[in-house]
Parts: sequence; structure tokens; C-alpha cells
Amino acid sequence: MGYATRMGEIPMADYLSSTSDLTIAEQGFYFVRTNGLGGLRTISESVSDLYANFYLDRTTTFKTFSLVTMFVAISVIIVTTLIFMPKVFSVNKTNMKVLSLFGYIPPEEVRLLADKCEQYMDTYLDKIVYQKDYSSYFSGILFHGFGNKFSAR
Repeated sequence: MGYATRMGEIPMADYLSSTSDLTIAEQGFYFVRTNGLGGLRTISESVSDLYANFYLDRTTTFKTFSLVTMFVAISVIIVTTLIFMPKVFSVNKTNMKVLSLFGYIPPEEVRLLADKCEQYMDTYLDKIVYQKDYSSYFSGILFHGFGNKFSAR
């Protein structure tokens, strides 16, 4: 049994007698309690409990929200991984098949194909250069006119 319960049951005459074994702190607590400050203490305790419970509830709500959000995010990641992994493996398998085809080509054919590619690139690049010169000539005529060659005197 604590001091507050023990002091609340003691009558005033017994409390003020010199034969009492109460300490000065216990006497001060009794006077604070009987003079009306005990009610103030009780109200302040209840208000502080109200604030503490409010913030604890907010913390619990935030914790629940963050756990639900994390669970949903992990679930989405797992589902998308399960959906996309077969696609990735099929693309990788196709790439491996294509790369394995290069192992079946003899070196002589590779050289022949390389020569044909070089010939094609040379021909194609020459055509591009020719078309570029030709198109730049006509674009100059279209945008700048014929100049002084055909002007009326």
C-alpha cells in the first residue's frame, strides 16, 4: 500500500500529533492533497494520459499503415517478378540460340561474308555520298533560286 492511500485514511488529529511516525515529506503530501491540489494532480495525470494515449494511437496507426504498405509493395514485386522472369529467360534462350548459330559457320564462309559486307558498305556509302551531293545541289536551287545565271537583264 502506497503513501497516498495510507495518508488518505488517517484522520487530521492523528496526523498532527507529535507521536505520529510520518516524515516531513509525508506530512507535506497530506497537506497538498487535503488543500485541493490533489484534484489538480489527478486531473493533470488524466490529461497527460490522454495525450500519451493519443500519440501512442497515432504511432500504432502509422506502424500499421507502414507495414501494410510494405506488404503490398513486396507482394507487387514478387508478382511482377513471377510474371516477367519467364519472358526474360525466353529472350535469353533465344539470344543463346542465335549466338550458337555463329559456331556452325566455317571460318572461310565468315571471311567471304565479311568481304561481301565490305563491298556492300562501300557501294552503299558511295551512293549516299552521291545522293547527298546531288540533293544539296537541288536544295540550293530550290531555296536560293538560280542566282544571277538566269536573271533578266
